[in-house]
This record gives sequence, structure tokens and C-alpha cells, in this order.
Amino acid sequence: MGSRMDGIFRTYVNDIEYGAIEVAKKYDETKLLADGYKLSKAMHDILICLSRQVHFEETKVRQLRVVGMLHLGLKTQVLHLSSPKGYVSILKREKLLEVPVTVENIRDLIRVLTSVWMVKRIIMDCVDTVNSQVQNSTDFKQELVAMGTETPPQSIVLPWSCDTK
Repeated sequence: MGSRMDGIFRTYVNDIEYGAIEVAKKYDETKLLADGYKLSKAMHDILICLSRQVHFEETKVRQLRVVGMLHLGLKTQVLHLSSPKGYVSILKREKLLEVPVTVENIRDLIRVLTSVWMVKRIIMDCVDTVNSQVQNSTDFKQELVAMGTETPPQSIVLPWSCDTK
């Protein structure tokens, strides 16, 4: 995954990726579309790897969010990818923000800095989700005991498409 991106947000300890960034020297709409597509594919790959990292636990997968940044010249756009229901990925693109060239537009710079801070916050939340434990030891023991007491179903119900009559 990392080899096709300009930058990767990852941890050094476990080498887990949490987001990606694409950078261009100047703003170009064609480059924005191409890099946006490339970034969204990489973000989806990262989401799948993070889901695998949390062993596809439903509650954790629903909390995972992957961020991506497009940085083209003085313009930047933040992308969020999540899977709130567990089976469909949703990609949200934030508004394209521009770093101002004059002091009069300092509010635009504050908006850009706020979006970068939000990216950091989302990554930190995702790291916490991946590193958190859902069950305590008592719940885990009860789950193991319950696994041995379950009985398999007595009959098998086939779907109508398997009916050969």
C-alpha cells in the first residue's frame, strides 16, 4: 500500500498504517481527480488492513476511520473513510481549503490548521480503537465456557434456490 502514496500516517512500533497523503507541486484539477481516486483506493486498503488488525470485531470495525489528505500547491482537502455499518465504506470529502497569501485572510489559515488538527485527532482515535481491548478477562472466560455448551442446530434449512423439485 505505502509504495504508491506520497506519504503514509503509520506507527513505527507495529508498522500499522492509519492514513495517507498525496502531494502535488501546484493545483491542477485533473491531478486532483486522479490523486483523489488513487488516495481513496489506498484508504480502502488501509481500512481493510485495520479491520484485519482488530480481528474484524464488529464494534471496533464500526469505530475505525481512515483519513487522507490531498495537498496541491496552497490548497488542501481532507478525506474520511469509515464503515459505520460494517459492510459499506463511506468516503467523505471535506471542502477544498486554501492557505492564504496575505495576512488579511488569516481566517483561512486557521481553517487549514483546524483541518490538520482534526486529521491528527481522528488518527489518534483510530490508534486507540486498534489498541483497545473490548473484553475483560472475566467476560473472555465466560465466552470460552459458553462455547463448549452450545449445541449445533438439529436441522439444516436450505434456501429456495437449492430446491430441486
